Amino acid sequence: MPTDPLVGAFADGILPTCFSDPPFFIRDQSKTHGNGRASLCDVGRSQRLLPHEIGHNLGLRHTNTPDTTAKDPETDWPYTDGTIQEYGFNFTNFQVVPRSTFDVMTYQANAWISPFHYKKLFDANGWSSTLAPAGMATQTYLVTGGLVYQDGRVDFYPFWQYSSAVSPENLPEGNEYCLELRDAGQAVLASRCFDLEFYSYEADLETEVSSFVEVLPVQPGTAAVVLRQGSTVLGQVPVSAHAPSVRLTQPNGGQALSSEATVKWTASDQDGDPLTFDLYYSSDDGITWSPVAANLSGMESYKLDLSSFSGGSTCRLRVAVSDGYHSTGDASDASFSVDDKPPLVGVVYPSAGAVISTTITSLAGYGYDLEEGELAGSSLAWTSDRDGKLGSGELLEDIFLTPGEHQITMKASDGQGHTSQASIIVKVYPQIVPGKSLFLPLIRRR
Repeated sequence: MPTDPLVGAFADGILPTCFSDPPFFIRDQSKTHGNGRASLCDVGRSQRLLPHEIGHNLGLRHTNTPDTTAKDPETDWPYTDGTIQEYGFNFTNFQVVPRSTFDVMTYQANAWISPFHYKKLFDANGWSSTLAPAGMATQTYLVTGGLVYQDGRVDFYPFWQYSSAVSPENLPEGNEYCLELRDAGQAVLASRCFDLEFYSYEADLETEVSSFVEVLPVQPGTAAVVLRQGSTVLGQVPVSAHAPSVRLTQPNGGQALSSEATVKWTASDQDGDPLTFDLYYSSDDGITWSPVAANLSGMESYKLDLSSFSGGSTCRLRVAVSDGYHSTGDASDASFSVDDKPPLVGVVYPSAGAVISTTITSLAGYGYDLEEGELAGSSLAWTSDRDGKLGSGELLEDIFLTPGEHQITMKASDGQGHTSQASIIVKVYPQIVPGKSLFLPLIRRR
C-alpha cells in the first residue's frame, strides 16, 4: 500500500552522496535515480543537504545557474544567479537572512529557501486535500515498481494491492515505457506509460539504471503484468492462481511491551511463490498505520526496537505479504500496550556557550511528544540557575537576565507526567554605552 514520504539519515560512510528517493530495495544507491518518495542522506551532510533532497521530492529543481554546481537543464528557476533574491528571517536565531544567500536547491553552504520555491511548494496541486467525497466507490489498486537498465533488463519489485476511494497520484504520463495488465489472450486491460531518465542530477553523471513506481486499477482476468519499451517486451510478472495467506501470531493483543518486541507470523502460498513481508505499526487502534520494516523475506519473525515508537494502550501491528502480484495482510486481533515515551526537548536560541551583550534577550526552544505531538505553553517551562523562573512557552521575548554566567534550562512535560529537559550555559556581559560612567569597586592595598 502507498506510504507517506520517507526521510532517513544514515551513518557516515554508507551512502556515497545524498539522494531523492533512491529505489527502496536496492543496495547500490549510486546507480539510482529518485522518483519522489524518499529522501536519504548521511548524518554528516544531512543538515545541509537533506532539505535539498526533500525539496526534490516536493517538485523543486536545481537552479542551474553559473554560480552553483546544481545543474538541471529543465529547471524553472527564473533568475540568472542562485540567490534567494529577497531578504529572509531566521526565527531560530532572530537574524535577517541576506538576499545574497544561496537558495536551498543549490549545493552552497548556509542556504535558505527563496520566495520563488516557497510559493511553489504551497501552490502545488499536491497540497490539496485528498479526502474522498462521501459515497465514492472504493477501487482496488496495484502498486508496481522496479529497476530498468539501459541494456533492457528489468528487475521488478514485489507488487502490492490496496483499496481506496481516492485516486492514486502517479507521475505525469510519458511515452517510452508502458506497463500493461494483460489477459491470457494478451489483450491489454489497463496500462500506464512513462518516461525514464538515466541520469543522476545529484551526482551529475549518467547512470546505468533508473526506477519507476506506477499505480494501476486492478482488472479481473489479469494474467500478467508486462513492461514494454516501444514494441519490445522487457519483462513480465505472471499472475499466479492463488493469493498468499498470512496470520500474525505475536503480539496479538493484551501484551505490555516496553523497549522491544519480537513479531511473529505464519504464511503460506499454494502456488509456491516466494513471499515478501512488510510490517506496519499503529498506536491509535488501527486508524492509521506507519511502515516499520519492509522487504523482509525468508523469515517469519522480526525483532522491533520500540524506543522511538509512540506508546499507549491501543497499539497494534500488521503484517502484509506479497507473492509478487497478490497481497494480503493480518493485524493484531486486539490492542496491546507500549510504554509511553518522555518528550523530546531542545533549546535553539541562544546557542550553547553564547556570550550575550545585553541583559534583555529572547529564548526559543521546542518540545515534542511522540504520543501528543508538539508541546506548547505551560508544557514548556524555562528557568535560570541564577534568576529562577523565566516563563513558559516555545518563545520568550524581552527576558531580563542578570549579568554573569547562567545555566538556562527548558523543561518539557507531557500529559502523562513524563518530563525531559535541555540546558545550555550562556554568559551575559552587557556592553558599556559610550559617554556613560562606569563605577568599579575601590580596592586599597597596604
